[in-house]
Amino acid sequence: MIDLMQNSRHLGPIDVKAYCWNQLSRFENTELVAKKISSLHGISISANVKKQAAQVGYCTSLAKEYFRASKSVSLHTKPLLLYYSLMHFALAEILMKQDGLSSLDAAREKHRHHGLLFSTSFAKKIPLNFVEACQGLHVKPLITETGERSGTFELWHRSARPYPMCGSITSAVARAQWFGPVLSSGNERYPLIPKAGLNVLSAFEVIPGLSMHLSSISVKNALVRATFSRTQKIEEDIIEVMVHPDEVEKIHLLYNSIEVPASDVPYFDVEERQSGFHLVIRIPKGQSINFNMPHGVNYNSESAYLCPKDTCFNEFGAFYVAFFALSNLSRYFPDLWMPEVQSAGELSVVVEALCDQFEERVPLLILSELERTFIVS
Repeated sequence: MIDLMQNSRHLGPIDVKAYCWNQLSRFENTELVAKKISSLHGISISANVKKQAAQVGYCTSLAKEYFRASKSVSLHTKPLLLYYSLMHFALAEILMKQDGLSSLDAAREKHRHHGLLFSTSFAKKIPLNFVEACQGLHVKPLITETGERSGTFELWHRSARPYPMCGSITSAVARAQWFGPVLSSGNERYPLIPKAGLNVLSAFEVIPGLSMHLSSISVKNALVRATFSRTQKIEEDIIEVMVHPDEVEKIHLLYNSIEVPASDVPYFDVEERQSGFHLVIRIPKGQSINFNMPHGVNYNSESAYLCPKDTCFNEFGAFYVAFFALSNLSRYFPDLWMPEVQSAGELSVVVEALCDQFEERVPLLILSELERTFIVS
């Protein structure tokens, strides 16, 4: 059973990037990380725990080094360095959340591979159109002859979970208000990437920070903005989800993907708005209600996004898949990638924005995973 994030931390008006990089340095302290692993898994601090803690430090340190190196190169090679930074962050997350069978030395026995395979349908040139370019860049899972999935991505995916959805929480009893988790996810693994794979648009379209960049080239993202809040009263808790106006098709898809057991329907009330809706859930004290809602992420304290379409990963996973594909394109297909960058094609322009978003989001997301507390700027 994977420990779910049940807490959040709102950073407020500070330099979030500097804070996250600074805090990630703490995970290079073996003694501190060993205590965190011991507490997280309810085990004593053994030699194996200390070994795993040291490996967390190695991975976070290498991730920082690759990121620093990426700052001194052009877009020709930046995706490659950022992929290796991200992969080492993924390893640190695996080491923190999983058991000793996922330690670096143990994992090498069965998972000595990236876990993903890349291919492109382009022989001579990447199309100018962004969507057409994405559709020709394919990622699929590594599946062994015995039908098992293998590699680093598979290890990461096993313990990847949706983030808690955060918002304003008001206690009518204590007359206090704070920012915190309003809804938590279940403890189920994400759906597997299909055997046939997917194209990189599936990753780009679920990264909130790329929304404006995609819309500037008339490409739709797969996200819907929403606001979450919770009011704690003596007799009940009231959860409100305000879904902001968006395309009718996406709103309908989101609405129809909310699954409520028949016995709990009386606790739900929906008010339809123009190109959006307002969901109110009243939970009597001492009672729990289970329902399914599409996963999402808080981009900051003002904006949260839900993904109404089925996806196989959270925001960190979207970066993971995108940079895996782009690192392969950069490394093995310079005859395709370098002309794309030099001509400022639509794909390269969005990739440049993706690299900027890496710096904004990936350290925050991985710090959240290591701290087991979702951090919101």
